[in-house]
Amino acid sequence: MRPTLVLLFLALLSQPAWSLETAQIKAIYCPPGGKVDDKYSKYFDHEYLEHGGFEELRQILQDQNRQFGKCLELKSISSTEFELEYKEASVPLDLVHESGKKIKGNFFGMPRIRNDSLKKLEEDLKREPYAVSFYAGLEDGKELFSRNADKPMSISRANQIFLLRAVQDGVASGKLKLSDLVSLDTERAVRTMGIIHYWKDGTQISLDSLLNLMVTEKDLSASDLILSRMEKGAFKGYSKGLDSFPSFREYFILAARDKEKIGSRAQAAKLISGLKNEPLPELYRTDRLELVDTLGWFASARDLCASALSVKDDILVRNARLSKEYQSVQSKQIEKYGIVQTRDSGISQVTVVFKLVSSPKWGCISVTANHSDEIEEALFSTLDSRLLNLVLAQGAN
Repeated sequence: MRPTLVLLFLALLSQPAWSLETAQIKAIYCPPGGKVDDKYSKYFDHEYLEHGGFEELRQILQDQNRQFGKCLELKSISSTEFELEYKEASVPLDLVHESGKKIKGNFFGMPRIRNDSLKKLEEDLKREPYAVSFYAGLEDGKELFSRNADKPMSISRANQIFLLRAVQDGVASGKLKLSDLVSLDTERAVRTMGIIHYWKDGTQISLDSLLNLMVTEKDLSASDLILSRMEKGAFKGYSKGLDSFPSFREYFILAARDKEKIGSRAQAAKLISGLKNEPLPELYRTDRLELVDTLGWFASARDLCASALSVKDDILVRNARLSKEYQSVQSKQIEKYGIVQTRDSGISQVTVVFKLVSSPKWGCISVTANHSDEIEEALFSTLDSRLLNLVLAQGAN
């Protein structure tokens, strides 16, 4: 399971004595059948319950039981660190509590599949209806393993990896400066996912601030403003299919149309040039599963890794909180860990950059799944963890 935040939390420097017995924690997190009993809600902080954490925990544990078989044991590592032992895997579990009494959050780490192998992973994927590609390799170009790694697939908001690279290349060539100011046009701003579309029209925002908003807040208007500073062809050479790099504004205008009016991917790209003065639709369509193969941003897993490795410092620094939280439950073999991920209708994409303690080389894993229906989160979120475990098993030298 991709490390899952049930409740975002700040790491506590000191923890009071834990009042719950290990047997009680086991009853909550390793119950027979994987179902969380409502009677255990009394052990959780009221804010956790109010934000739906208990129901999400129930779903996570059911998913893990379905994926890894029955939970057999809960091992105690420290007062807040545990290991869930399932029939086919083990999953790290970190707890945060208040005054030693109430659980405020839980953080599930990277599952370790017993006796896993690339062959076993491929066999599991054959039973699924999704189109899946992945690539694992090192910054020197060495490939560790791959599947359909050169096939362009729909990547949704993972397009920020290429925007980061385009800005970095523009700064290096002297065409851009991180201090450059861009003016917010609220008439053209995408009013979903983000915050700056609420700001005053004409607000001047630096390119550096836009990058932070794009990465940390998933701000779609920030992405569009960055794109407005790019020269034509700025993404050429990064990946096949990126020559047409629509703004989110253009995406939502086209997504409001019937599929037959959009046509093929090539026809969709041609339509973009005529959208400059077309107003945004009143309703943003985010459920266009039938358009997954036609409209959006398309790139291969190999090319995603190539660009992610070139901007690895940006990924770590601009997404520092998320990277730190994920790294806290990763293997002790990992020295640094950065992540970009997106989950949208019919699209799941995760790209991680990492450096092992045992190697000076950086590595990358990128996994993309596309489907004309919703993708099961539990299945997809395990893929990159399994691939990372396979990298750890063979080393990265």
